[in-house]
Amino acid sequence: MNNLQKRVLAIVIISVGFILIIYAKLFISSVPYPFLTWGLGFLTILAGSALLQKTRGIKEEKSTALANTELEELMTSSHKIVVDLEACEIKENNYQEEIIRQSSTTDDIVDYALMFDSIGSGYTPFTGETTEKVTVNQTVLIYNTTVSGKPVKFLSPVLPFERETLMFKLFAQKQTTIYISETSNKYYFDVKFLFN
Repeated sequence: MNNLQKRVLAIVIISVGFILIIYAKLFISSVPYPFLTWGLGFLTILAGSALLQKTRGIKEEKSTALANTELEELMTSSHKIVVDLEACEIKENNYQEEIIRQSSTTDDIVDYALMFDSIGSGYTPFTGETTEKVTVNQTVLIYNTTVSGKPVKFLSPVLPFERETLMFKLFAQKQTTIYISETSNKYYFDVKFLFN
């Protein structure tokens, strides 16, 4: 079942949910269990909405297909440079951000203790949320070479790895390829092996 069929199915399911709710509202005297019908209608709407959320839109599908087509064309009809990964420079920009984490069921006892402690002591009220610091890794490979006698710098896409992990993966791979378009200044730094 492709994405378009899934989206149509989701819209039909949502419509059935609305029809159930409207039917129970209009014919409340003839429906034996109107609250059950309303509940079933709401559950049907939720199920349809969840299915609709999981499917990609037509625009996303087209843009992904277009990107894949351009990439395949670039890989087949372009100038290729074999890259020695040990010669690549690694630049990283890692940072930490605080995210709010909702309490889980395993933390309930601690959460209640903190809540009662904050009520009794007069400090900031407990909201049931805790913050957690998360490190965001952003690393780029830089490869300097000459193309047609001119010095050129190639940058990889931003990679979500810390330096040590990246160096280990690069050491295991040894080489990769950069595909350079002969008609424009586009290139593709092949780093798919990092995600296997």
